[in-house]
Amino acid sequence: MVNVPLEYILGLAAAETGWETGRIAIEDRNYFSVHAKGPAQPPKFAIGAGPTKGTVHDKVPVYVGIYESFYASGLSFIDKFGKFIFGAPTPEAFALALQGAGFNSGRADTGGSPNFVSNLTKIVPVVKARLACPAPDSMSHGPGM
Repeated sequence: MVNVPLEYILGLAAAETGWETGRIAIEDRNYFSVHAKGPAQPPKFAIGAGPTKGTVHDKVPVYVGIYESFYASGLSFIDKFGKFIFGAPTPEAFALALQGAGFNSGRADTGGSPNFVSNLTKIVPVVKARLACPAPDSMSHGPGM
């Protein structure tokens, strides 16, 4: 769909959710921080939209999509940002493309993270290494086992 390695997408999900510990991931199954225009305007593939606890400058409520699954959240992310990340050759190019598309401004005063690009660039190799690990049930248990 977007011609980038799986670890780029999963790395972004890990970064956005705090390794799946963030409230939006847990409660709304929104693994990519996909915003909604308002409570009655959910993103594509979402089953609804709800307010987050954060706001922009404590004035403008921020709404996010609510999803049934990781897959639906991912489809929504691809729908919104796929054309910007298509074929990104490196994790850094992927992160910079997202930043340029407005996914994360890189500026704290607009709700972005100043370390977005460097953090994502560091997370992707960790995810890639984890993907290379054998699944627990496929590991050998030693001779005779």
